[in-house]
Order: sequence, then structure tokens, then C-alpha cells
Amino acid sequence: MFDTFFESLGWENLLLICIFLIFLGVLSFPLKKTFGKGTGGMLSFIIALLITGGLYFSKFDVQGSLFGLGVGEDIITTLVPLILLTALIYFLFKYKSKFFLIVGIASIIIAIFELFYETTVMWVIGIVCLLIAFWLWTRSKKKANINPLGTNVNIFNPGRETVRTERIETTKIVEKKRQRNAYDLQQKYEAYKFTIFRSNLNPDKRKQMLKAMYIIEGYLKKLGTSPKGKSPRDIEKTLRGRGLI
Repeated sequence: MFDTFFESLGWENLLLICIFLIFLGVLSFPLKKTFGKGTGGMLSFIIALLITGGLYFSKFDVQGSLFGLGVGEDIITTLVPLILLTALIYFLFKYKSKFFLIVGIASIIIAIFELFYETTVMWVIGIVCLLIAFWLWTRSKKKANINPLGTNVNIFNPGRETVRTERIETTKIVEKKRQRNAYDLQQKYEAYKFTIFRSNLNPDKRKQMLKAMYIIEGYLKKLGTSPKGKSPRDIEKTLRGRGLI
């Protein structure tokens, strides 16, 4: 079954598809690192398409070149299906619903350039995949409208956006708790600072309060802030200078 399909598509065309996928994979990583995921992915796709298109329109004999390098037909007929199957599984798991959009567009391009003699089949596959992609997009849009957090969801990967939104909300909650803890500690520090200079306190009590102020200062630094006004060290110098401790 698969042999008949591959032979009908033509081994030369299949080799070009494999070359496109190989260049796409090789170029994708460095370009995404340099230009970001969106721009890098688009550039790698365009460059791989230009390379493959150049080979196709120049009538370059890919299969004959491989034979000249000592790559036999049995190796080609084994590696090509494996490369295509690996790419198929990779794109399906990586892009999920977006995969149908990619397959739909690719099938229509194959049909337009008549790379596969059964152009009607390719047109049907392309249109069906585009309809599935559109249906998934519509479903994702409906989920975005009922999203309780009120944020937009990625139409091709709503799960990733949901996780990102949850992380943002968690970060906000953690930040609010941090600010609240810092405020409570600051209030205690201010109370100690106001009380420690009272004349009716004995030296031991002042030392205990000063020790507590040093501890509060340490906690505030861990929270990314510091006591307002005089530090415990300055207060200790003042107390010692006045002979209060």
C-alpha cells in the first residue's frame, strides 16, 4: 500500500520533500535562537522552501546524485519513508491542531504544482485539513470567550496559553503576599523604633527590642526591601551614645 503511494508520488519528489524537512529542521534551531521563534521559524521555512524550489525548477537530479555518491535505491526506499514518518509524528505532537493547517496548505501547494499525479486527492486532503484547522480555531475561540481569567488563548495551542496565564496569576499572588509580609514587618519595625527610646524601659528590654529589629531587617532584605528610616545599627549607636543600653 505504502509502496504504491510512494511510487505514485515519485521518489524524486519524495526526496525533495525530505530535503525540505531536513533544511527546515537544521535551519530552525539557530534562526529561532537568533531572531526569536516567530521570525526564526518563518525564515527557516522560507529558506528551506527556496532551496527545495530551486532544486525542483532547475531539474536537479537528486536521486542520480545520491546514486553517484554510492547511496543505493534500497537505502533510499527505506530512509525516505522513515524520514517522512518521523517528521509527521514530530509535527503532529509539536503543533497539534496547527499541524492540520500546515498539511492543508502543503497539500494544496502540491496540487497546484502537480507534484502528485492525483491532484484531486491532494485538493481533497488540503481542503479537509483546512476545514479541520478552521473548526479547531473556532472551538479555541469559543473557549477564549468563556475564559474565566479574561485573557486571550492561543488558537493553535490553548493549553500553553492557559499554563502561561496561570503562572502569571500565581506570580501576582506571590508578589501580593510578599508585599503584605514586607508591610507587616515594616509596621512592627516602626513600632519598635518608636518604643525603644522610651525612658521607662530597662536596658535588657531595649536589647531584646534591638535584637528583634535586627531580625526584622534580615527578613526585609530577603523580601527585597529594607527598613525605612534609621537602620538597627544606627539606632544601636544612638542608644549606646545616650547610655540607654
